[in-house]
Amino acid sequence: MSKIRIILFSALLTVFMSVNVSAAVDRNEIQAQIDGNNQKIAEIKEVKDQLHTMANLFRYYLYLDSGFSDVLSQKWSDIHEIELGIMKENTELEQKIAVNISHDPFTVTNLSAGDFDKMLAGTGLAGSGYAFVELEETYGVNGIFAIGVAMCESGGSEPLPGNNYFGLIGMQFADAHEGILFFGRLMSSNVYAGKSIADIGKVYCPANWQNWADKVVQHMDTRINML
Repeated sequence: MSKIRIILFSALLTVFMSVNVSAAVDRNEIQAQIDGNNQKIAEIKEVKDQLHTMANLFRYYLYLDSGFSDVLSQKWSDIHEIELGIMKENTELEQKIAVNISHDPFTVTNLSAGDFDKMLAGTGLAGSGYAFVELEETYGVNGIFAIGVAMCESGGSEPLPGNNYFGLIGMQFADAHEGILFFGRLMSSNVYAGKSIADIGKVYCPANWQNWADKVVQHMDTRINML
């Protein structure tokens, strides 16, 4: 580790409280909302079928004035519009939790803890998949990018003393979970937020940033291929 890097990390820690924490995305809550909407859609379909049947009865079998059947048809159209609105909302909700494999440090993947655990198999971070889910949901940081940095910095081949897998100078953590979330908070700070991997490298590893960025991407690709 270079002396410049140590100085930079010290400076970063002094401004660390200035963070841009993204709005937390609770996937379970969103899925519950989608499920609730699907139930509403099913109920609406039943009502639409009943209205359609009633309109046909009045129009074709009872030989009554079609005025009432027209009222039923209008009700059907009104309910159909409500159904379309709920379906549109579901599409938007599903996009929020859709899996999105990306190299962008701030595009969350929405992978499950099990998916991350597949990537972490055989490393010192094995079994920490839930922490990378939490990192994405809390800080809006790409979990695969975080794994790539951990692999680049420490190799991740075995548990580390102090659980410092991200090469953070002088830092120690009670467990891997704490270290992962610290990294997420660091990345969401004003120093890094919104930057590309290369631009992050210019601050995170200034002495050798291009090589660092290339290795992070390589490690990301290796882990992606494990899915």
